[in-house]
Amino acid sequence: MSSTRLCRDQHTELGRLMAELRAATDATPAVEARPLAPLLEAFAGKLRAHLAHEDRVLYPRLIAHEHEQVRLTARIYQAEMGRLGESFEAFLARWSAPDSQKADPAGFRRELAELLARLDLRIRREDRGLYALVERVESAVTNPDGGASQE
Repeated sequence: MSSTRLCRDQHTELGRLMAELRAATDATPAVEARPLAPLLEAFAGKLRAHLAHEDRVLYPRLIAHEHEQVRLTARIYQAEMGRLGESFEAFLARWSAPDSQKADPAGFRRELAELLARLDLRIRREDRGLYALVERVESAVTNPDGGASQE
């Protein structure tokens, strides 16, 4: 199994939750008309777990990887995207109280959309860039003939 499989699976789940958040905020004219707290809590839990796994397990492993391009790419991605968790926690601190969402529903929607767009970009870049690279390298190691059949 690929060392990136868990993260890809988490990305899929985060994408599903992001779609639900977008639908919940887009479908109603007033944020308070739809209870977002349970959805935000579920999303927060999944995102925190994913970022913790990346920070504590995946990125340290990739930064120490034997393949130079994996090490370099992991360092670049980590430097570019390292503040997403902090941005999310700041968002939650500002908007977790229902009254704050009611007081400025447009601000809440705007900040949520910006945060989700940043997260979506990060997920796409990791999936298509870093994780794809790791999977190619792992595949070459486990299947050095490139998958050619020996018939």
